[in-house]
Amino acid sequence: GVCVEPNKDSFDELQKLYRDNIVIRCINAALTDHDGEVTFYEGTTCRLLSTTDTKHIDKWKAGGYEFKETTVKAISIDTILNRQPIFHFISIDVEGTNLEILKLLPKDFCKAHMICIECFDDEREQVRQYMEEYRFKTHHETGENLILVRV
Repeated sequence: GVCVEPNKDSFDELQKLYRDNIVIRCINAALTDHDGEVTFYEGTTCRLLSTTDTKHIDKWKAGGYEFKETTVKAISIDTILNRQPIFHFISIDVEGTNLEILKLLPKDFCKAHMICIECFDDEREQVRQYMEEYRFKTHHETGENLILVRV
């Protein structure tokens, strides 16, 4: 498996968690549509609250959170799939760009058996409709996630 995490603190925790697991590789980067660099907004009042999406920043600032703007390494879906082409489970939680990242997956991504995607109420129906085209249906919902299985 592959864990992609741009937040340095969260990445350090992932590395500790999976240090003895030879099948999990951790990459300190933001998952985007390109390789290179991307603007990243890292929470200063809550270090785990971070994103590349300015719409999320506005929402969280209204709740009293503060952020610093920085630049982090960016890695594309294509680069990841070139390194590891088959996944059985995919989890996408990229704070506001989830549907865009999902649409970047190649059309044969349905080799995956299950996909968990963070999505908010206003995008759930879009995700469901998009995934139906690839023979996925909703298996379970949580407050922030849709868990879809291939049928």
